[in-house]
Amino acid sequence: MSITSSVSLLGSRALGSQYAGLVRQVIAALHVAGVSSFNVPCGRGAAAFARSALAERGLSFVLFAASAFPSSSWVGSLARRSAACVRSSQILVVFLASPSSVGSLSEIRLGVSLHLPVFVFCCGFGGGALPALGGSWRIAEGPLGALGAWRWYPLASQGTLCV
Repeated sequence: MSITSSVSLLGSRALGSQYAGLVRQVIAALHVAGVSSFNVPCGRGAAAFARSALAERGLSFVLFAASAFPSSSWVGSLARRSAACVRSSQILVVFLASPSSVGSLSEIRLGVSLHLPVFVFCCGFGGGALPALGGSWRIAEGPLGALGAWRWYPLASQGTLCV
């Protein structure tokens, strides 16, 4: 199945380097599936691994820099940057280092509220720790599921998207 959607790649700034290979595998799977439009925020951890993996594959991406989203605080700029990155996409992929990662959970909540397909990689913990958010998490179908992604489904799910 070919996917031509725009995908935002986000996640925990604290994501350890042992997960850089997973990020590379996910980007490779998305590219093979036909994704050619990627959005990535500035920052370390998951975002840095995604930018590096995209560059290694020669794939272009839109960079969302916190400095482009002024706020009265750096944290506010980061939140506005992340929200803009989520809103720019049709699919959200998040690499989560902890089930209590405040920023990444905010990105996931926004994606859910926008009715985006949301895929999460639980890095170092089980998917049972993910918040329900008015729906349920299930192992994703397709190549992302084969790599360990969880997908959020609303309570009254209308069909599926295999990525």
